[in-house]
Formats: sequence, structure tokens, C-alpha cells
Amino acid sequence: MESSLRHRSWAGVPQESVLSPLLFLLYMNTVDDHIVNEAKTACHADDIAIWHSHTDITISENVLSENLSHIENWAKLLINPEKKKNTVFSTDRRAWQPFSPN
Repeated sequence: MESSLRHRSWAGVPQESVLSPLLFLLYMNTVDDHIVNEAKTACHADDIAIWHSHTDITISENVLSENLSHIENWAKLLINPEKKKNTVFSTDRRAWQPFSPN
């Protein structure tokens, strides 16, 4: 029987570990207590989604950026900029300029 390779870890858990989603959910369990301005959240496995609905896209952009800052400060973690994605759902047919969440 083959055994897994051993690696010493100084922080966090290894990527794709079976513990990652569980530890993430336990850690982020109270994230909703730190969300402001009527933004909403959903967690699945080791991902979190934050959304906000408003007729003015600029207001939603500001609310989402503010909430990302709140989460980073509360969790004492930096969110990887490459993993921050945004999507705009609208009945307006104009092309929206993508924004980069802080």
C-alpha cells in the first residue's frame, strides 16, 4: 500500500485537502455578522460569494468593496486579488465596464 507524501506546513492547510472546506466553513461561520449595507453572502466548500442589488451599479461596487475590506479585517486574511471575480446581472442592455473589487 502506497502512502501519501509528507510535507511540513507552517500555516494553513494543503490545497485540495479534505479538511479545507470544513475548516473554511467553521472559520467563516459568522461572516454574515460583518456584512453591511444589505449585501448578502453564501458559502460553499471553500468559496464565498458576496452580492448586492441596486439600480445604481456604482453603489453596488462601493458596497461590495467595503464588505471585502470588512471581511479581510475581520478574518485577518488577505483575499487573493486573482480570485476576486464580479458579474453584473441587469436588464439594461448597455455594456457594463468591469470593476475591480479592492
